[in-house]
Amino acid sequence: MKTKSQTESNSARALIQKWLLANRAGRLTAFVVMAIAAAAIAVSTMSLAQTEKRLVRSDPAQPASSLPVPRKSSPARTTSTKLKRGASRNAQQEQDGALRGSQEGRRDRMRADAHPREWRLRRARPFTGDLRQLPQTAPIKAERPEREAPELDPQIFVPPDGTPAAGTEEPSAPLAPIGGPSAPAPPPSGNFEGLDFNTWGNGHPPDTNGDVGPNHYIETINTSIGIFNKTNGNLITAFTFNTFMSQGNFGNLCDTNNFGDPVVLYDTFEDRWVITDFAFTLTGGSVNNPPGAYQCFAVSQSGDPVSGGWNYYSLHITDFLNDYPKFGIWPDGIYMSANMFGFPAGGSFQGPRVWALNKAQMYAGTPSVQSISFDGPAADFTILPSNARLQTGTPPPGTPNYFLSTWEFLNAVTVYKFHVDWNKISLSTFTGPDIPIAATSWPSASVPNAPSLGGNSLDVLQIRAMMQNQYTNIGGVESLWATHTVRRANTTGFAAPRFYQVAVTGGTVAATITQAATFDPDAANVIHRFMPSLAVDRAGNMALGYSTSSTTTKPAIKYAGRLATDPINTFSQTEQVLIQGAGTQTGNCGGSPCLRWGDYSAMTLDPDGCTFWYTNMYYAVDGLNHHTRIGSFSLPQCTTVGNGSVQGTVTSTSGGGPINGATVALGSRTTTTDAGGFYSFSNIPAGTYPSITASFPGYSSVTVNSLVVNEGSITTQNFSLSPGANNGCFTDTTQADF
Repeated sequence: MKTKSQTESNSARALIQKWLLANRAGRLTAFVVMAIAAAAIAVSTMSLAQTEKRLVRSDPAQPASSLPVPRKSSPARTTSTKLKRGASRNAQQEQDGALRGSQEGRRDRMRADAHPREWRLRRARPFTGDLRQLPQTAPIKAERPEREAPELDPQIFVPPDGTPAAGTEEPSAPLAPIGGPSAPAPPPSGNFEGLDFNTWGNGHPPDTNGDVGPNHYIETINTSIGIFNKTNGNLITAFTFNTFMSQGNFGNLCDTNNFGDPVVLYDTFEDRWVITDFAFTLTGGSVNNPPGAYQCFAVSQSGDPVSGGWNYYSLHITDFLNDYPKFGIWPDGIYMSANMFGFPAGGSFQGPRVWALNKAQMYAGTPSVQSISFDGPAADFTILPSNARLQTGTPPPGTPNYFLSTWEFLNAVTVYKFHVDWNKISLSTFTGPDIPIAATSWPSASVPNAPSLGGNSLDVLQIRAMMQNQYTNIGGVESLWATHTVRRANTTGFAAPRFYQVAVTGGTVAATITQAATFDPDAANVIHRFMPSLAVDRAGNMALGYSTSSTTTKPAIKYAGRLATDPINTFSQTEQVLIQGAGTQTGNCGGSPCLRWGDYSAMTLDPDGCTFWYTNMYYAVDGLNHHTRIGSFSLPQCTTVGNGSVQGTVTSTSGGGPINGATVALGSRTTTTDAGGFYSFSNIPAGTYPSITASFPGYSSVTVNSLVVNEGSITTQNFSLSPGANNGCFTDTTQADF
């Protein structure tokens, strides 16, 4: 889109040229006038650019005026493998007024937006019934158009001091991923069918996703939901997104036009489920606006997803389409990112956007829920929020959510910090990027589609970060873990998953990446590995799941792992098969060969802290009836964690007597004290809970942060409340503060 200064400049030039044609006798004078005007325009543009730079918010510890601008160097690339999209892509971008700027222009596009924007999620009708009673309506079959990623041009990152990073080229010999004693990763302990296309799908690919709670595994695909008994793999119930979301009676497209990109999350801190997708309608490939797009949410009212009830909310987005939304659980909210595209058919990429959603309000069923967004830097794409789990370490109080991307650099990742202040919106910040550097780089070449035996080639969804960006806090060391698909070895290598461990201890993003390696167990072009997802257990072991395919094999679902004790960048738990497909994808989708595969898969961690759960797609026979598989396994050296309890008393500082009927909140879990002021939370997962609060009308509430609950024991937490300071009423001042 053109800036105001560009529009004014063009208008000035047009007026001068018109005057020149009408006054031939004054050509010399006109020439002088044009020269003066051009100089004035240049000075004005430079001034505006400087102003815009001053307006960009940076990390509070580093003022924007002194923020070093990283340098990029472009290694030589072979034309046939260069990471470019081609003339057709550039033509479309030019049509939309969104062409990339020059190399110098990329500097500003690497900085995050300075200004928070407040949104409100609208509550629909709560549902208190049993999901097993929902009508079994088949989804409507419809292929969905794909929004094209922006031009891909990752480069070698050179730090601001000009010192090249060590090892900025991939070693000539592939990194050996197997270090020390090795053995195949343990076989699946659970392995059962998920949802398929013929019964529950409405298009290709399925966008397979899932998460696991104490008793259930919930899987989502385009566009249905299945709830499974995780012990025996039995399907408890399944239904379409339209059926499920319409129980909220939104009065908008969330009732009738759920379109896909589904995600399910289990919040281990709060024992709550979150299910979400987007909704919009199309005419000729264009998103109809009005009404625009909606992000539809269902959050459970308890840990029971079947009969425990649900709250429903929608986020209305009217400027751009929020494509490929991704989510993470954090102590202070649910964090979301999306790639924003223009609404017209073939609309170009406008930049990433990030949101924070007030999960406490959503879980409580508040009528209007706070949400805050920032627009991310236009140079980045698919920036994933971090996802924390109680079993792998709680972020310390005040820790921002970390967003990570693999899009910009061959030897580095970009990391952003999102700090939300729910009490005063204007104090919320989105800063970055920090750019930690790896010891090696991945090959600067586009990753080709993976062939499949007897079928279509398969889109490996190259380079972008794949869900989820996992956060761990183990032994006081805080890390982010992420993965994506690159070429193995060199510019002729097959698709391979690459993973990263980035240290963020104490809120500081380390300058160098702890681990960065491409999984290459064959050390040769044997098979394509793609569509990865990873998770980490409470011992620090990492599990990596992915798809495989080649000219001689049908697509399969496989996984591997590394132990916390393995040498860095190595995998001692070698490749294991979850299921080998007997078919592959053949035929057309929407009039052309069906190439899209997966879009994403999901590796998640059980509340026991050790068991990994993975879901992905495969084919039982050739055709277009994709199947999904759900499997579980554990890696060595991990001991499961059980439950503990919290109890105590709430008393008054005035006389020390017990307070009867005081509310004690452990996140979304609440209880009240008895006549003796006693309360308890029994049989809850062990771990460090972000906070526990005691309150009573007419008294000041008291909050204790970082409450540790140990396995098999009782944690005692007493409260003493002072009278007179709190009348028990809440006043919403966010608009005035903003």
